[in-house]
Amino acid sequence: MLARQHHSTFEPTIRLPAIPSRIRSLQEIGAAKEGERAKLAKESSSKSFDQSRVISFGEFSLHPNKQLLLKTNEPVQIGGRAFDILLALVERAGQLVAKEELIALVWPDTIVDQASLRVHMAAVRRALGDNQADDRYVATIPGRGYRFVIPVSYQTQTDIACSIVQPLEPGPTHRIVGRRKFVADLLARFDDHRFITIVGSGGMGKTSVALAIAKLRSSVDETICHVDFAQLTDPTLVVPKLAALLDIPPSPNHSISSLLSVLRKRQALLIFDNCEHLATAVAALAEELLDSASSIQILATSREPLRARGETLTRLSALAAPKLTTDLHAADVIGYPAVQLFMRCATAVAESFELNDGNAQLVAEVCQRLDGIPLAIELAAQRIDALGLSGLAAALSNRLDILTQGRRTALPRHQSLRANFDWSYELLPECEREVLCGLANFTNDFTLDSAVTMLGGNNLDPVLVIEAIANLVAKSLIWAERKRDISYRLPVGVRTYALEKLASWYNSKTPAQ
Repeated sequence: MLARQHHSTFEPTIRLPAIPSRIRSLQEIGAAKEGERAKLAKESSSKSFDQSRVISFGEFSLHPNKQLLLKTNEPVQIGGRAFDILLALVERAGQLVAKEELIALVWPDTIVDQASLRVHMAAVRRALGDNQADDRYVATIPGRGYRFVIPVSYQTQTDIACSIVQPLEPGPTHRIVGRRKFVADLLARFDDHRFITIVGSGGMGKTSVALAIAKLRSSVDETICHVDFAQLTDPTLVVPKLAALLDIPPSPNHSISSLLSVLRKRQALLIFDNCEHLATAVAALAEELLDSASSIQILATSREPLRARGETLTRLSALAAPKLTTDLHAADVIGYPAVQLFMRCATAVAESFELNDGNAQLVAEVCQRLDGIPLAIELAAQRIDALGLSGLAAALSNRLDILTQGRRTALPRHQSLRANFDWSYELLPECEREVLCGLANFTNDFTLDSAVTMLGGNNLDPVLVIEAIANLVAKSLIWAERKRDISYRLPVGVRTYALEKLASWYNSKTPAQ
């Protein structure tokens, strides 16, 4: 309780005039307000609905016990307070909810003013697509409160509740931009496939997509288990890690027999996340699970295929970015997902930054130089406040050093672009490293023949070069473009990184003067 009575042991020697009974102290006023708020909260809580039910209205569905708002089955970004306000209004659809009652419900133990309510109410409207001219969902009753104005329906979750055995941490929401169709298509593929691997370059947002799938699948009667292998280095611990998440006691010799005895009885979606460095162990586990437990499905994420029996691949490509032409205007570029992501991230750190006809060309140039890779765009946008747009574009021409401001809570390899490339590079055998660095000498697209010819000058066996290029394509470090003939290219960031490695190698071979 914020309004506390403070008692003093000091007795004044001068008796002050009595305070008229109609005038109350600030403490008394605060205590009275708290009492009123507690009463309102208590009365309102007695009206609250079953939190396990799904509430549907218009294009939206609200999942109270998951703190999740979906629009046509896609998660909507909404803050915690705004979610609580929306839930309170939806549960009282058609009724006037006074401002004081809303504050008592959403801030039961805190004294806030109505300005805070207005701020979070604006966030509710943004999430629903409401505006002052068209209150489709929430109507403002001037001076009194708010009313949710469209019909709602309820669906019990007793038959559709799922068990998420590891809390699904919110992935980087920035990187889900432009993925609506990909997520929808991936969901549909599970009708015909039990084992799907999302492959793509580092920083493409594979984990974010996988977590979006998990949340959308959470209305199905199944267990969802998210297993993040990113921090695991010992392949013998793959089975014990999954067992631990399922609360299954470890078995001798890390046998999966105890896993199977549990999973045979469940319908489950297992998400095997960040698998590239443990591909052999994860592939073996997936094959045995799928062979022995017919009611499970697996969604994996990896920078390269796991090459397991029954695996179906879906590649997560870069976000579309505008082609660089002269005289680009804001209207020409704003429809591209790469630009939308850049603007969302940039305005988060520099509120006054805006896209206009004067800077549209530079924004397009930045997105092109970053190859439409969500992580790279997010890292670059963090620098907009310090460097400005033109400074950022200039710095990106040949440097990775500025792309180092990732989220503090992110994996180390997602905190800088160089660390992201280090992770992939260290997993390569020596021959593939040599081929990758040699191909960095190509400034544009190249063919297989031209690559073999150039690298043949370095005494590399043509057969090994072809195999290395095929492997580097599979590992998402070389991009293959299938037009009339297949051509290849290194993304700009990968090429810059490979040139640094090449220069370092030459320097190490040059005798010191």
